Amino acid sequence: MISNSQIQQISSDEWKSNIDLVYQKYYNAWMMTTNDPTNNYITYPLGSGYGYILIPTTLPQPTGFQESNSSCSGSNIPTNNIGTLIIIDINGFSITYNIYRTFFSFVGSVDCWICN
Repeated sequence: MISNSQIQQISSDEWKSNIDLVYQKYYNAWMMTTNDPTNNYITYPLGSGYGYILIPTTLPQPTGFQESNSSCSGSNIPTNNIGTLIIIDINGFSITYNIYRTFFSFVGSVDCWICN
């Protein structure tokens, strides 16, 4: 697993074999394809561990994360930006992602609104 302060460059195949996602909760992964990830929600799936959200640095970045599936008005989900990760795509282009990780690990499923 990547340490909080570490910036690594790895191939997309290595990334997928280790974490397998763009949005994930501890190896239970799914992906959202959008030009603006803010004002959307994801569901951290059932399981235990930290919640991770990776967003390309070229896209709008969130201002916060709330427990909601409809707006930025639920309970706060404390989340830290723990650094960046560079992934080389299949065409050889580098994509830099900000890595957001929930401050606390948790058990269960939770909806997470990505605020702007």
